[in-house]
Amino acid sequence: MADNRLIITESGFLTEFLNQHTQRTDRPFCFILGAGASKTSGIPTGAEMAHGWLRELHEADNFEELSLEDWATAERLGIEGFTLAEAANFYPQLYQRHYGYREQAGYAFLESQMEGKEPSYGYSVLAYLLSETPHRVVITTNFDNLVADGLSIHSSRFPLVIGHDALAQYATVELRRPLVAKIHGALGFSPKNQPDDISQLPEGWQTALARILDRYTPIVLGYGGNDGSLMGFLQALPPHIPDRVFWCVRWSGTNAADLVNHVPPAVRDYVKSRRGRFVPIRGFDELMAKLLTKLREKGSVPDLYKRLQDRHRERERSYDDQQRKLFEAAVAPETRSASKTLAATETKSDPALAEAVNTIAESRTVKPWWAWVGEVTAVVGADAKEKVYLQALEALPSDADLHRNYAAFLEYKPDKEKAQQYYERAVELDPRNALTLVSYADFLKWQNQPDLAEEFYQRALEVQPNYDFGLAHYGVFLQDVRKKMDKAEEHYQRALRANPDYEFVLEMYAEFLEKVRGNSAEAEKVAQHLRQVKAKRGA
Repeated sequence: MADNRLIITESGFLTEFLNQHTQRTDRPFCFILGAGASKTSGIPTGAEMAHGWLRELHEADNFEELSLEDWATAERLGIEGFTLAEAANFYPQLYQRHYGYREQAGYAFLESQMEGKEPSYGYSVLAYLLSETPHRVVITTNFDNLVADGLSIHSSRFPLVIGHDALAQYATVELRRPLVAKIHGALGFSPKNQPDDISQLPEGWQTALARILDRYTPIVLGYGGNDGSLMGFLQALPPHIPDRVFWCVRWSGTNAADLVNHVPPAVRDYVKSRRGRFVPIRGFDELMAKLLTKLREKGSVPDLYKRLQDRHRERERSYDDQQRKLFEAAVAPETRSASKTLAATETKSDPALAEAVNTIAESRTVKPWWAWVGEVTAVVGADAKEKVYLQALEALPSDADLHRNYAAFLEYKPDKEKAQQYYERAVELDPRNALTLVSYADFLKWQNQPDLAEEFYQRALEVQPNYDFGLAHYGVFLQDVRKKMDKAEEHYQRALRANPDYEFVLEMYAEFLEKVRGNSAEAEKVAQHLRQVKAKRGA
C-alpha cells in the first residue's frame, strides 16, 4: 500500500514554497531539471528519443520481419535487462546501440532536436526566480539552452553556464548571478550519452553539487532518476544533505496515492530517506504559472508579459537606432539638420556607407522613420518638407519617433499649438522613449510650463538614468529656470561621466564654472578639453 505521507498536493507544495521563500531566506530552493521540463518547448523527452532509436534499430535490423514487441529483446539488442515496457530507462544503452562509435552523427541528431526551440512559458517564470530571487541555481541533465535562453529573453541577468566537467569548480554557493550546472555537458562540448559517461558523476561535480545541496532545497522537475551519475550521487550524499526534497511527477491518474508505486523504487526510497515529498503536477509550465501566482500573496510580482513586450520594443528600438546612426553618419555634412529632426554628426560623408544604408532602408518592408526624415532634410523649403512629413505620417501613423520629429519641425515653423499635439502623441505612442521625453520637456520649458517640463525631464531619467542628452538638458533647466545651481552642476557632472567628450555639456559646464562659480581655473580646464575634442574631431 502506498505511503500517503510521501505525497503532498500541488497546492500544499506551493504553500510550502511560499513559506520557505518568505521565512527562511537562508535556505533558498534550487531546481533539478530533466528532459521532461523541455517537452513543451518542442524538445523530445529522453523516453521519446529512446523509443525513436529503438524503432530505427528495428527497421534496420529486423531481417526476420518480426513485430517490434517480438524483436526488441535484451538478447537481440545486447542490452542486459532490457524490456520494451521499460525502454525509457535504457536511454544511454539505446543511444550507444544506435550510434555506436559514430559520435558526430549522435551529436548532429541532438542538435537537430534542439535547433530553433524557444523556451516555453515555464522558463519565463524560472528566469524571474533565478534573476530576482535567492533561488538562483539550476542543476540539469539536459543539453539544451532553454534556461539560458529564457534568462536572455525575460531578464537582463546573464547566467554562469557550466557545461564541462573541467569547469565544475566554478559552481559555487555564493552567487552574484544565476548558475546553470549542466552536469552531462552541453552541445558542442561532447555531451554525455554513453552508458560509461553517465554511470558516475565526476569528482569535481560531486564536490560542487554537495556544497550547493547543503545550502539549497532541491525541486526536481522532469527528471526520472534513470541515469547512474546524478541519481547515484544523490543517493550517496550524507543523510542530512539536502535538508529535504520535492520531487515533482507529471501525473494524470485519479488517485494521487498510486503515484508512489508509479515511480522507480530507487527514486521512492531516495525521497523517503531525505524527508521528501512527491508532488503530482500537470506539467512544468502549469506548475510554474501557479507558483508565480502564489508568490503574489506575499508581495508584488512583475507582469512578465508586459516586461517581455518592453524588452522586445527596447531591442527593436536599439536595432533601429543603430541603423539610423549609420544613416546619419553617411549623410553629407552640408545636408545635415541642426534641429531635432536629424541629429548632427561630425564625420565626413561616406558615399559607400550611404549606398549601404540606403539599401538597408529600402530592403525593410516598411521604410523606417529615419529614412523619411532624411528625405525631409534633402528637400528645400518648409512647404516641401511638410509635404514629405505628411506622406511619412500617412505611411507610419503609429511611429513615435516620426511624430517627435514632425513636432520639432512644427515648433520651429512655428506652430506651437500643433507642435504640442504631436509631442503629446509621440509620448502616448512610446512613453519610455527618453529622447522624446526630453524633447517634449524642452518644448514645455520654452512654453513657460516649468512644472510639466520638469516632470518630463525626470521621467526621461527614470527610463534612462545615464542618458547624457537628458542629464545635460535637465541641468540647463535647473540652472536657468529653477536656479538650483548645486543640482545643475550635479547633472552636468553626471552627463560628463556618461559622455566625457559631449561638446554641448563641456561648453555649458565651462560657462557655468566661470559665471556661476567664479572658478576660472576649473573653467579653463573644461574649456581646454573642449578644444581638444573639437580639434580631434576636426582632424
